[in-house]
Amino acid sequence: TGFINNIPDPTLYDYVGSVDGNHYYLSTNVTTWHQAQIQALANGGHLAIVPNAQTNTLLANSMTTGGAYIGLTDEVTEGTFLWVDGSQMTYSNWNAGEPNNVGGVEHYVALNSNGTWNDTPGGNGRSFMQLSLAGMGQHVCLGAPIQFSAVSIPNASYSWTGPNGFSSAIQNPSIANAGMNHAGTYNLTITSQGCTVSA
Repeated sequence: TGFINNIPDPTLYDYVGSVDGNHYYLSTNVTTWHQAQIQALANGGHLAIVPNAQTNTLLANSMTTGGAYIGLTDEVTEGTFLWVDGSQMTYSNWNAGEPNNVGGVEHYVALNSNGTWNDTPGGNGRSFMQLSLAGMGQHVCLGAPIQFSAVSIPNASYSWTGPNGFSSAIQNPSIANAGMNHAGTYNLTITSQGCTVSA
């Protein structure tokens, strides 16, 4: 799913800044929420998780107008907002009257340039934020477990491949006892809503 310090494609992202070791980028293009998540995965990260006011301020200050998608959605269970990594929301900054799920289709969250959040339909082509993941490309000691992880995307399929014939179709596979035959590069292909991306 990427490597430590992956630098996203500079034609697609502008660097915004870092908070608590997480690196944030703003896309230069506009796309749907789902396509934004797939593009972020392809660049070594995922849509931004906003865990605190400091991060929210950094991201909001990077925009002059409009808004940008963040990695928060309630598409699985209406009214239960989760981050793209499956974690629960512990910080929020909803605009007055939000979230309101207008028309029953607003399941994807955008951060406005004033720092407030709004639930949106997700298909209206706004730009988005991306968080480069730390913890990729880690060294593993012989005999230790290797744990792979991918960001959760509802209804996506996962295909992992790697050295010594390794393959898995689950989101977060593991190898119980790392040996020299497990050394090398592991690849992930995610398919969601007819789009396929490899990382």
